[in-house]
Amino acid sequence: MNASIKKMFLWFILTLGGISCSTDQDVLSPGSNYNITINSGASYGECVGYCVRTLDLSGTNAEYHMLSYQPDEYPYKSIDGEISIYEWNQIISHIDDNTIKKMKKVYGCPDCADGGAEWIEITTDTYSKKITFEVGNVPQQIHEIVQKLRLIRERLNPDNCN
Repeated sequence: MNASIKKMFLWFILTLGGISCSTDQDVLSPGSNYNITINSGASYGECVGYCVRTLDLSGTNAEYHMLSYQPDEYPYKSIDGEISIYEWNQIISHIDDNTIKKMKKVYGCPDCADGGAEWIEITTDTYSKKITFEVGNVPQQIHEIVQKLRLIRERLNPDNCN
């Protein structure tokens, strides 16, 4: 083969390789044009053990925290993890800034009668909003986001490991 045919052949192979190796995770972008961090968690006031569990997400970086009201018996734990760009995009695709901004700060009676409190806090370059609600009674506007965040919290929880 002469040099120009070899170059065309190489270009063709590289082009096909780039196309055939593409996945949804590679194609999806991180989402909006501004920074988003999401914090979520659940807490129980009348509790023994790790009573406060939180998740901090910034893009694909995830931090899971476990706190106790008895730190001598149950020391603070922090687990660093990651989520896929696909998971991140699934979460932020359900964030409607206008809806989030209009939501109340508190729904129901979080942690009344030790029912537990759960929250989500969304922070962007333009606003920050924390929404607290009763465990098991998620406001419909954020239901999809909360479900996805719960799954990530469960996955990062070291108590769930075998």
